[in-house]
Amino acid sequence: MRAAPRPYKANPGERTDPGAALADETTIGRQQPAVGRQSERGDTTMDQAQNNDHGHANPVSTASKNILSRVGKAPVALPAKVTMTVDGDNVTVKGPLGTMHRKFVGVTFEQSSDSITVHPNEQTRQGKALHGLGRNLLRNMVEGVTKGYKRELDVVGVGFRAELVGSTIKFSIGFSHPVMYSLPATVTCKIEKQTHLELNSVDKEVLGQTAATIRGLRPPEPYKGKGIKYTNEVIRMKAGKSGGKGGKKK
Repeated sequence: MRAAPRPYKANPGERTDPGAALADETTIGRQQPAVGRQSERGDTTMDQAQNNDHGHANPVSTASKNILSRVGKAPVALPAKVTMTVDGDNVTVKGPLGTMHRKFVGVTFEQSSDSITVHPNEQTRQGKALHGLGRNLLRNMVEGVTKGYKRELDVVGVGFRAELVGSTIKFSIGFSHPVMYSLPATVTCKIEKQTHLELNSVDKEVLGQTAATIRGLRPPEPYKGKGIKYTNEVIRMKAGKSGGKGGKKK
C-alpha cells in the first residue's frame, strides 16, 4: 500500500495556505516580460522593436527600404535605328519595321545614348510589380520594331485548308460553311500549301491573341489530331474504342 502523503508544514513567516502557494507558482510560471518596457534612460527594449502586443514580429516598413525588381532594374538596349519619345505616361517607339504606342502606369524612364532605364514611382509591392512589367513591355516594343515577332500554325485534316483573301483568311475546316477571319491592322499573314500559316507583327501582344483566336476556330481534337494547331504544339493523342465485328453472336 502507498504511504499517506505527509502533512504540509509551514515554515515560520510563510503562508499557511497551500492553495495560495500553488496559485503563486502557477502565476509566476505564466508571467511574460512586458512588451515595450522602457529602461531608465527612456529607450525602448528589444522586445518592443521585434514584437507587437500579440508577440508576433512587427512587419518591416517598406518605405525605408529601396524595393527594386530584378527584372525592372535591367536597362533596355536601344539600337541605333530606334528612337523613343516620352510624353508623360505615353511612350512612342519608332524603328525600321514600324511604330508602337503605349501608355505606362507607375514607372518613369531615364534615357541615355544607347539604353533606357525604367524607375518605379512607388517603393511598394505593387510598385515593384509595375516596375518589372513596364520594363518588359518596353523591351517588347523595342524588339518588335527592330526584329518583329512571328507565330506559325498548321491546319490538319482531310480537306482542311486556308486561303488568304485580302486581309481576310478563309478557312475550310470541316463545317458546312467557310469560316472567315479578318486580320488586325498590325498583323500580316503568309499561307504555304494551304495548310501552313505564318503570322508576323511588331506587336507581340496582338500577335499572340490573333494566333490564339485562329486556333480557337477549330482546336485540335485528341483522336486524329484534326484542327488548327501551333506548329511546335504537341497534342496528346487518345486511344479510340476498339470495336469488334457487328451482328449478334450465335
